[in-house]
Amino acid sequence: MIYLDPKSDIAFKKLFGNITHKNILISFLNSILQRPEGLKIVELPKFTKKLDQLENILEKWAYFMKNAEHLQSAPASFKEKELTDAFNILAQSNWPKPELESYDRYLDNIRSEMNQLETAEAKGLEKVKIQIAIKLLKNGTDINTIADLTDLSIEKINSLK
Repeated sequence: MIYLDPKSDIAFKKLFGNITHKNILISFLNSILQRPEGLKIVELPKFTKKLDQLENILEKWAYFMKNAEHLQSAPASFKEKELTDAFNILAQSNWPKPELESYDRYLDNIRSEMNQLETAEAKGLEKVKIQIAIKLLKNGTDINTIADLTDLSIEKINSLK
């Protein structure tokens, strides 16, 4: 079975923003808010517990949020109704075709934005390298040294003269 990413806007809204699934939202919030030590903040990238190390509902929710999209089935140790319901909601096979298409468009947009950012970053880095190479040329630095320092080709550096 394929599960959608619960961190994506569309899946998150379907999971926690639907009145018919309020028991899931209540379970999730209670796991965070009703801890003896008060409010818990869980940074998902730093959450590294494995499935067999989960000790409470908060850790199960954190595991769910971080790993659901990579799982082939709901873990057997997730016996809480709200968690099994959450897995059922995120099961791709349970989504109507228009919602799946919307989810796919959402993911395509995210991927496109990431690609645009990577391209912009690469262009910006290239610009900085060229600016450095120009300054080094003005200071009389030899072309081979400039090429070593900036990773620009000798042809590119020669074109900057």
